[in-house]
Amino acid sequence: MEETITTALQQNEALRQGILKKAFEGRLIEQDPKDESAAKLLERIKAKRDETTNETRKKIIPKG
Repeated sequence: MEETITTALQQNEALRQGILKKAFEGRLIEQDPKDESAAKLLERIKAKRDETTNETRKKIIPKG
């Protein structure tokens, strides 16, 4: 009985590690063709950050 439990726990850990590996590699599910690429997402984030930074600077630095 103990041997069965030990084997099951080892198999469980191996399965867990395999799932985590696939998750970090992005291989758990297929890529949705409607999803934008990571590069485009990063471009949008940078543009929004730059926009927000410029608005904040305008508020902090008085003109004149």
